[in-house]
Amino acid sequence: MKKQDLVKRILGVTLSAMVLTANQPYQIFAQGDNTALEQVPGSVPNVETQKPPKATGTVYYVDSNAEKGGDGTKEKPFKTLDEVNKITLQPGDGISLKCGSIFDNQRLYPKGKGTEENPIIIDTYGEGDRPVINAGGFKQTGGKNEDGTPEYSGYKEAVLIENMEYVWVT
Repeated sequence: MKKQDLVKRILGVTLSAMVLTANQPYQIFAQGDNTALEQVPGSVPNVETQKPPKATGTVYYVDSNAEKGGDGTKEKPFKTLDEVNKITLQPGDGISLKCGSIFDNQRLYPKGKGTEENPIIIDTYGEGDRPVINAGGFKQTGGKNEDGTPEYSGYKEAVLIENMEYVWVT
């Protein structure tokens, strides 16, 4: 696909998303110090600033540079996102990704539901650049499945949050 066609496609999707969401009633929370953010009329719904809550339950730590066989604690973090994806999070639990981590050919796909009082928190820890999740894209491998259909590998999305309630991502 030509670069120009790709830019047109991305622009079209972006504009479509803006049109579809322009009149939807929802709140946007911005992480900050509880000071009001300036709103440009007609561009974004009302914005509230609110400090993100702290996890009150178990926090599972993930560091792409950790040793294999970690237990998800800060001292022995998981090495891959797949390890934390297998856990069903409870209200107040959290996932904390180590700054500087790069998760290649992986996706974050948490499960579980928080509550209004005890949301699930997804955040970072440590110093350095924010963690990077390179999903790798959804590509044909060239192989065939048993039924003859093309075989695919990889992920379309780097972070997939579905069927969850009360989740904060900071």
